[in-house]
Amino acid sequence: MELTKNDVKMTKGVAILFMVLLHLFCQKGTFPYQPLVFIGENPLVYYIGLFGDCCVVMYCFCSGYAHGLINQTREKPYLSLLKRLPPFIIQFWVVCTLFAVAGLIINDPAIPGSLSVYIGNIFLYRMTYNGAWWFVLTYILLCVCSPVIVRMCKKSTVISLIIFSAIYFVSYLFRFNKISILPDNAAASYINGILAPFGTSLLPYVLGILFHKHKVFTKLNIFTQSWKKPLKNLILAAIVLTAFLVHCVIETLFIAIFTGMSVIVCFNLWNKGKLSSAVFSFFGTHSTNIWLTHMFFYLVLFKDLVFVAKYPVFCFALMLIITVAVSFIINLVMKFITTKTPLKKLL
Repeated sequence: MELTKNDVKMTKGVAILFMVLLHLFCQKGTFPYQPLVFIGENPLVYYIGLFGDCCVVMYCFCSGYAHGLINQTREKPYLSLLKRLPPFIIQFWVVCTLFAVAGLIINDPAIPGSLSVYIGNIFLYRMTYNGAWWFVLTYILLCVCSPVIVRMCKKSTVISLIIFSAIYFVSYLFRFNKISILPDNAAASYINGILAPFGTSLLPYVLGILFHKHKVFTKLNIFTQSWKKPLKNLILAAIVLTAFLVHCVIETLFIAIFTGMSVIVCFNLWNKGKLSSAVFSFFGTHSTNIWLTHMFFYLVLFKDLVFVAKYPVFCFALMLIITVAVSFIINLVMKFITTKTPLKKLL
């Protein structure tokens, strides 16, 4: 059985929880929270946060999987994909504007800044408000380029994997300055800041397309259907734990593609109960808003707010409570825009 819409939503729910863990706790040295358990010089929560760097891989895979389905089932797939962009872009604009207003209210020196800074953030050419927003442009590029990518994947799985694996490797080197052949100027830096993250996002996106194309989850479910539930859960947990331990030793982001894929596969083979499904689906529903807003509550604007909770588990919970509450506000604004304004014709 292939992934349903709710399966993809739940996978995004896992991804956003990993993103919050990554950004809150993946840091060494001094800590704005009180670590409780250490492994050597680093707290255990650091390694849990480090494992969360697979969040972007999971989002890209989900996007590729959904776009592969759209290209297979819709008569005009490209038009269907482009129709998904206006609501997303307007949602981003709502978030940007709400926090610009919040910055005005608390008299923050950087947010909203000048009118040109605000416009630069709105149109993604001067992203100073929130570092997590780099993926907004990457997602838009994935949607725009999807017809070409899907066509390549349809023609040859092997060639697609070779090409996009090579792009992933080279883009990683450029993204983290392992190699530098571009001119040392602002224009080159800006282009590299767009293309390198896009390049590292292509491989998991393509894997999503190929998993749908080859019905991989159907085959995996058939392969594991004879396994007894306790044994199956034990094997899946062991795979994820192994990936976690490997990443504790190899801390580079380069292996996030492997840890992310292990989580995606194991999570979607896991026989989830009603409660766990409801929890992951809930966070999947709010995942976009949490992604776009969470950095405001620990790094910028309301700096260190969530760390008043002191202990990691409470900081994590407080972040989720705040961002979900804000997400409901954003959704109310979006509902008003989609029902009461002229923009509803676009949406």
